[in-house]
Amino acid sequence: AGIQYPDALMAQGLYQYRPTLPYVPGLDVTGIVLKGSSCGTLSIGDRVFGTTPLNGVGGLAEQCVLNCNTVWKVPDHVPLSHCANLGRNYFAANHSLTTIGEIHNN
Repeated sequence: AGIQYPDALMAQGLYQYRPTLPYVPGLDVTGIVLKGSSCGTLSIGDRVFGTTPLNGVGGLAEQCVLNCNTVWKVPDHVPLSHCANLGRNYFAANHSLTTIGEIHNN
């Protein structure tokens, strides 16, 4: 799991969402699909990157459960450790470009 700025703020009680204590931090995760129901292109054994809901936690747990629309496959040649911080960084950049900068695909 990656540790992001929101994780640090939550641990200090300074984030807009304050999880009930005790809690397991971690918003972004990487790993292997162990089990699950029909999730489109995901299968057991797939290497994946995922994000817990913004008000969710638990990424630093040994195992976690994610909604399949917040999980993406990781190519075999990319180390999972390189994907651990993609979530919050990608979503912040995407929000900045599309919402604040009003840049859109035509």
